[in-house]
Amino acid sequence: MKSPPTLEQFIPFDPAKKLSEATVIIGGNKKLRVVIGAYDTVIALCDPSAPESDAVAQLEGQGFRVLAVAEGPKAGHMTPIGLIALSDPPR
Repeated sequence: MKSPPTLEQFIPFDPAKKLSEATVIIGGNKKLRVVIGAYDTVIALCDPSAPESDAVAQLEGQGFRVLAVAEGPKAGHMTPIGLIALSDPPR
């Protein structure tokens, strides 16, 4: 059985940066950066894909606020690993 990731550092949500960040250790020695935040902010750290952009446009068109989750090395380009659609009625 694999051991769960160990949290090394956590940076809470910063409204100016529009994201939250964590550094985790997996497999005992591999450091991984994980971020979650506003889609445009997070995707700027990644190489976006067309299907992902289409999904975001569709969700936003339905009135959802879309957050993105990405992972990658401590420095360098990250890989998008998920989208979170939040209902935002006033929007």
